[in-house]
Amino acid sequence: MRYVVGALIILSVVLTIWMRPVSGPPELVVTRFLQSAQRENWGIAQAYLTRHITGRLGQEGIGGTERFVASRLEPFRRFDIVRVTPREEETDVLVRLILPVAAVPGGHSVSEPPGRHGHRGRIEGDQFVHAHRFQLQREGRAWRIYQFEEVEAP
Repeated sequence: MRYVVGALIILSVVLTIWMRPVSGPPELVVTRFLQSAQRENWGIAQAYLTRHITGRLGQEGIGGTERFVASRLEPFRRFDIVRVTPREEETDVLVRLILPVAAVPGGHSVSEPPGRHGHRGRIEGDQFVHAHRFQLQREGRAWRIYQFEEVEAP
């Protein structure tokens, strides 16, 4: 059994590196990362992260990427890219993560329910909105996510 688990880990790492998605502009990288996270396709999502983060996640074993993303992102059903801010060697991508109010614990009875991580989002109509800033840097010619955090919703 240990050999099977070990072989699966090695196979997933090799496939992730070998099938590393083609990069594009920073907003496309964030879009593909969030789409992969929505589908719970953690191998593909991990391919959009820097090697530094990927190395750390590899040390955490199976489920490392899922735990990493879940500990930093609020739940969402859809998302909107709000702004892309290039800086010298980095780029920030501001994203609104949107969840229908009916899917929020407490629903309409709470005017501004706290997010899973204790941050407050904002109710806009029938949607609960959180904003996240993704910071990307180049690895070779490709943009990769090296950090993301919740920020005030624009």
